[in-house]
Amino acid sequence: MTRLARVATCAVVLFGAVASTAQAQGAGRGPAAPRIAFVRAAVLFDSIPAREQAEVRLNDEVRLADTRVRLASDTLRAALDWFASRQHEMAPMQREAAMLTLRARELQLEDMVQQLNQTMREKREALEGPLTACVQQAMERVRARDRWHAILDVSTLGPARAIAAEVDVTGAVLLAMREFVPGVCGDR
Repeated sequence: MTRLARVATCAVVLFGAVASTAQAQGAGRGPAAPRIAFVRAAVLFDSIPAREQAEVRLNDEVRLADTRVRLASDTLRAALDWFASRQHEMAPMQREAAMLTLRARELQLEDMVQQLNQTMREKREALEGPLTACVQQAMERVRARDRWHAILDVSTLGPARAIAAEVDVTGAVLLAMREFVPGVCGDR
């Protein structure tokens, strides 16, 4: 979704450049009215059948990673509890060695969590990349075909907005998605 927001921002900047060029070229006629359309990107992403299946797989992997972290945390906690109950019986050298071992296990757990988080971020990006490309391609087709200067995601505007129904091109983009990228976007 953040890529879509960046694209929308770029579209607004490009729109400004196009509008100023058009105004400079048509000096006697006045500026052309900008044509900006809007989509509900969440509806577009939800309409992609492959997204649901990929989200389920990703959520399964996240649950598995959470289980691994929980088990490692529980094991470390049990070792810490054991150490707390036995440290008074240990010689100073044994206590120091046990503390170093526990600290090494803590660091291993932190490293495992960081690696799992990085893996999940990469998998989410791999999931979202083709879906975002599908939506962007469809939006570009509708933009070019219907001569819009920009098509923006309504959610980027915040809660205070008033948009006419005729500039909501979500349905047209959905149709474009189904027309030209069946391998990625699929049909629903």
